[in-house]
Amino acid sequence: MPGQPKDYTASRGYSGMTSLHAGSTEEVDFRATRPDDLVSTYLRQGCVLLRNFVDAAALARVYDITMKAYEHVDKFHVYPDQLRELGLPVYSDVLFSQPHYDVLDNLFGGHDYEIAEDTVSRRMASVREPPHWMEPLGPHLDAFLNAPQFAVNFWIPFQECGVDAPSLGVVHAPFAEILSFTGYQGGADVWVDPEPLGRFQFTQFRPEMKAMCRGRGPEAAAEMRERFRGRIRTPSFEPGDAMMLSNWTLHFTHATPAMTKRRENLELRFRSPASLDDILREHGIAGA
Repeated sequence: MPGQPKDYTASRGYSGMTSLHAGSTEEVDFRATRPDDLVSTYLRQGCVLLRNFVDAAALARVYDITMKAYEHVDKFHVYPDQLRELGLPVYSDVLFSQPHYDVLDNLFGGHDYEIAEDTVSRRMASVREPPHWMEPLGPHLDAFLNAPQFAVNFWIPFQECGVDAPSLGVVHAPFAEILSFTGYQGGADVWVDPEPLGRFQFTQFRPEMKAMCRGRGPEAAAEMRERFRGRIRTPSFEPGDAMMLSNWTLHFTHATPAMTKRRENLELRFRSPASLDDILREHGIAGA
């Protein structure tokens, strides 16, 4: 469970083990970084690793809340509405203080935003074990499944991960390049899927994206590895760290056979009616 916060103010290098690629990750100490600098870095590269993002004691409290909720929820995730029904606080109400909301205010600018109902807890094992434990996820965009309006996602692990336990892998690239790779055309269907899959919106992306997301094994991500060679990041995390990504950031579960421990995490999402292009223009960045 969460321990004491680590000092990441000194220059240090991080790398992970992965069947895709291992690379260093742009990272900042949340406590020592101005909101505008953090948001600028995030929007120009699609994600940023935040050290010391949340307080360890608050994270321990949220872990206890999440475990209490799982006693009543026989599903993979615990959502905000389920916490409310159980009379428990929503994750961000415990974890966030003014500096966190300063970042959100800077990011969304003049646009209203709120916590997204697809904010979730997640429990990750090497194999699927219903009702709570999931198997590793292949490369994907959250936009394959969720609404296209821009959403920021703070991925926060409860345990150390990236060496002995599965962690998070991300593609470190501008949003315009991600949209080009996935074949997104403003929400228009670009092919007809003979075997539609639930709420997934794969027809708005190249057919290869469905195979990449739903496939298993390194061959399913071969095109992604080639396109983003040297920009696929698999950092190690300590409790209190977070990856700031979005519904337009390519990401996946970073897992290897050497990882024998399990990992639990939160995905805190905040959404506004604004599109990705709206947010980028707000910050003087060319639209995707």
